[in-house]
Amino acid sequence: MVKLPTNINPAPLIEAVVEVRFLPSIPPAAIFGKVYDMIQKDYGDISSLPILQLTEEVLELDPNLSCQPHYRAGNTRFLLQFGPRIFNVAVLDKNYPGWSLFRDEILRLFDIFIESGVIDSVIRVGIRYINYFSFNVFEVSNFSICLEEKSLINEKTLLRVEFSNDHLITSLQVSNGVQINIGTEIKQGSIIDLDTFCGKPNLAGNKSQDFRNLIEDAHQALKRRFFSSLRETYVTSLNPQYE
Repeated sequence: MVKLPTNINPAPLIEAVVEVRFLPSIPPAAIFGKVYDMIQKDYGDISSLPILQLTEEVLELDPNLSCQPHYRAGNTRFLLQFGPRIFNVAVLDKNYPGWSLFRDEILRLFDIFIESGVIDSVIRVGIRYINYFSFNVFEVSNFSICLEEKSLINEKTLLRVEFSNDHLITSLQVSNGVQINIGTEIKQGSIIDLDTFCGKPNLAGNKSQDFRNLIEDAHQALKRRFFSSLRETYVTSLNPQYE
């Protein structure tokens, strides 16, 4: 197996999110109160998201809305969003602290949701990383995109591929010539957007340890797809560090 870097600099990562979807063990309206006291110390004030302007009947009937977060809270490092069937933890705007610190916060919050008694069963776990490049990333990629033997890498291109590996699926999307918001700026360039998820998590034993193993596997699968997408010469230019 190819050895993967533990760190690259400059890192193109602009957004990292880990999402957990679950079936609630208590009425949805009671989840806010259960979670609030356990996260307020570290995340401060919690704000309501616009989705709460919809009625409970609409939220329950629309499957696209039922797994959306209702509340948001943040500190200097992480953003937490949660609702009756979901919570996610995000790092935005190139403030990524490294996988170890990000993973530890995810595990801590997962244990809080388990200990609060709001989760009956976990139905989906996903990790999504979005990487931004100021240039046409196809020029340093391992992708070959042609039409009638003519390369398309200099055309405005959107490529999406889905990889399946045992219990994990990785969706890889690469696009150039896009506009993207980074903080308060709108920038032009390319993105590599990776989403690795498990649609049927098996957390039947020690839930905390099983969850840890799952997100470690998902993170490794996502990293492999990211680095395999880029030419070795370009990865070398990013000053990779290895264990």
